[in-house]
Amino acid sequence: MKQEGAEKPLAEQPSKAEAQEQPGPAGAEVKLEHSLEPNQLREEKSEELPVEKWLWIDPLGADATLKSGAVLLAEDIARYVKGYNLLINRNDFEQGPVCGARLKGASYTMTPHPDDAWMFRKNDAGVVEEVALERGRNSDGDYYVVPKNSLVFIKLKQELRVPYYMIGRHNLKINYVYRGLLLGTGPQVDPGYVGNLIIPLHNFTTDDVRVLITDSFVNIDFVRTTPLFRAGEEIPTSLDELYLKCEKTKCLLQSFKVNYRKSLDRYLGGSQPMSQMGKFDYEFKKLSTDAEAVRVRTAAEAEQMKLEVARTLLESSTKQSSFEEKLTGKWETARNFTNLGAVALLGIIIVLLTYFKTDEKRLKESVIELQSAVASTNTATFELRIQQMELSNRQAMGQTSNQVARLSMQISNAELAIHAGLQGVENRVDTLEASMSRLTNRLEKFGITNILGNR
Repeated sequence: MKQEGAEKPLAEQPSKAEAQEQPGPAGAEVKLEHSLEPNQLREEKSEELPVEKWLWIDPLGADATLKSGAVLLAEDIARYVKGYNLLINRNDFEQGPVCGARLKGASYTMTPHPDDAWMFRKNDAGVVEEVALERGRNSDGDYYVVPKNSLVFIKLKQELRVPYYMIGRHNLKINYVYRGLLLGTGPQVDPGYVGNLIIPLHNFTTDDVRVLITDSFVNIDFVRTTPLFRAGEEIPTSLDELYLKCEKTKCLLQSFKVNYRKSLDRYLGGSQPMSQMGKFDYEFKKLSTDAEAVRVRTAAEAEQMKLEVARTLLESSTKQSSFEEKLTGKWETARNFTNLGAVALLGIIIVLLTYFKTDEKRLKESVIELQSAVASTNTATFELRIQQMELSNRQAMGQTSNQVARLSMQISNAELAIHAGLQGVENRVDTLEASMSRLTNRLEKFGITNILGNR
């Protein structure tokens, strides 16, 4: 209220009801500054305070229809934006219809930034890295792909300019909620926030979700708070003065949050958040990959073992065939040797018979000679001759017996050697059968059967 040409600070100006009760100079009409049209108020104040003053001075504070706690309708949002560059950056607001942003009954819809959407995920080496979201295009326009089981960050294209006497409340469009997306932040935007929101978005579903870049993505509505300044308080003339005098007493939004937190990295403070389901999915895929690698390696080792076993069986089969051939040869040799022994024995018998026949013939001849001698000699001479012949016969029989004994000994030794050789062969055959039995049991453990049977 003006008195004697002096203007009160905004906080000291009375309400309409107080103005009507206050008497003015005789017949003078009391005129409230807030009852002026917005453009008139803006022009009147433009020489005293910078344009940013509307962040802490409500240009429509005198409008009785705009009460504390009331949600602004679309036309009131437009009044603040167009007249005072509040709530939504005026340039972004004017370009809104082109990029899909628009007013609704009591809110404003904002769209994703076309170049700012990221997520964190592990690469093949297991290192977490920041990657841009995959983009695509269909008949509805460009879109981001929000992977299944993921946490992503999407920056909004429209800049907010929330004054210190309002709050913003934002939430995800309902059609995205029904597709399984969930907004990962609280809905309130603090008074005094100026900047672009970065939306953490969860996809808890098992399918990728497309987020259109040129269509409504997030709704925001605006609610007036109680008055920032009370009656009698001095109104700051600059933002720096506002924080210098009121930052602690009025719990203003910390200035560093507005001025410093302009990027995702500064919001995260070095952390690299990922969806727990995404981590589980990565670990599961890694485990599956490792299991597949183990399976492939095991299969290769099993195949190699099969080849080794087949080669071993081939070698064993070759050795067995060679052994059988050698054994057959030895058996034939032993059998031939046995036959040879029989032939030799038969030969010895024949020799003995021949010898005995010869000796018999010689004896007969001696008898004849003896008879002749008897006729011509005396008895003494005859007896001496008989003795000599008996001695000669005994010597001959002794030699023959010795020869027969030696031959019998040789035949016995040969038979013992043959039996010993045959016993060794039988032992080796038993050992080979035991080895083949153990090898067959081991092959059955690996599922290799009937190899010897098929041979």
